Amino acid sequence: MSELRSGKKLEQQSTMSVESLAELRKLVKGLAEKIDRLEAFSQSRHDAIYAKLTTLESTTNGLSAGLEGLNQEMETVKQALETKTDQTQLKLLEKKLEGMENRSKRNNIFRKLLKRILTTWSL
Repeated sequence: MSELRSGKKLEQQSTMSVESLAELRKLVKGLAEKIDRLEAFSQSRHDAIYAKLTTLESTTNGLSAGLEGLNQEMETVKQALETKTDQTQLKLLEKKLEGMENRSKRNNIFRKLLKRILTTWSL
């Protein structure tokens, strides 16, 4: 306590406090500057990511629209192909029917001739 009465210890403490306070202010100022730079960098990264995301979103929308158009075209081609296949099958069936009709006519003619011959001989 004798030192406190003389004032030496008190002066040393106040000098250290002023120096410590100045050093603390300097550190806080440095930290504030670093935080500001970090926030600015973070904002610029955010803006860059947002721009890329926006571009990606518009590209995705364009691809989706293109895919929908392609699906519609594929459906049209599929229907046209089915129609053509149906028409081809119909033509084949018509040819088979015509062949069967012709065979039936020939058979009828042959039967009629055979019947005439048999009727003529049986007389």
